[in-house]
This record gives sequence, structure tokens and C-alpha cells, in this order.
Amino acid sequence: MPGTIVKVTQNALIGVVVVALTAWSAFRVVSSLKEAGWRPVGVFAAATVVNIVVALCLALLLFRNHTVGQGDGGPDRARSPSQGQ
Repeated sequence: MPGTIVKVTQNALIGVVVVALTAWSAFRVVSSLKEAGWRPVGVFAAATVVNIVVALCLALLLFRNHTVGQGDGGPDRARSPSQGQ
């Protein structure tokens, strides 16, 4: 039997509680954001941009000699019948 009415009701009520707590938490965040203003959002956005730029620069330095091409025919490539084993 898939589930009793008690289990179905219990799961539904747990879902309602989770949605209600999430909404209450979201409203608290929005009200605290109104009090703090947009400055924290701007700082977070600026920090995100800086992190992306640093990550891209680091990737350029680390992988500047890396080439994408035929490769060495490693284990991830299928061998054709003419190549044998």
C-alpha cells in the first residue's frame, strides 16, 4: 500500500510548515534589506565581480600553455578497429 492517509496528511503539513517558514524568513530578509539600504548589495556585487576577474586571470596563468586537440588517445577515447588493442 503506497501510504496511509495519516502519512499523506503528515507530509502535506510538513510541506506547509516548510513553505511558511521560508516565506517568513524571506520577509525578514527583505525588511532588513530596506533598513540597511542597497549598500550591502552593491558591496556583494562588487566582490562577486572581483572574484570572477581574479579567477579568470588565474585560469589564464595556469592554463596558458594548455592546448585542446587530438590528445594522446587515452583511455577515454574509443579505439577504431584498425588500431587494434
